[in-house]
Amino acid sequence: WLRTHEGFVNNTKSKRDEINVLFYGDSITEGWNGAGKPVYDKEYAPLGTANYGIFGDKTEHVLWRIINGEVEGLHPKVIVLKIGTNNEEDTVDNIVRGITAIVQEL
Repeated sequence: WLRTHEGFVNNTKSKRDEINVLFYGDSITEGWNGAGKPVYDKEYAPLGTANYGIFGDKTEHVLWRIINGEVEGLHPKVIVLKIGTNNEEDTVDNIVRGITAIVQEL
């Protein structure tokens, strides 16, 4: 997990000006690099897209990743955020607070 995070930080540093669309979230987001890759490569990659999805992530993980440099200096035109599914054991209020905190950081 940490190695993936560090890869995202390095990608942001090296491609900061090329990333126009940011996919951010959990395994559903990460899935665009797997089964969804043909569609992703055809429809989204040409737009200058980066996929920062990690299997199993919860809202608190994504918030930590943001605070710890994954989007530092990044100014995408669009952010596709898919998070909260893995927080199914949390209360709705806690999930909403987590998503709100992520949006505020982004």
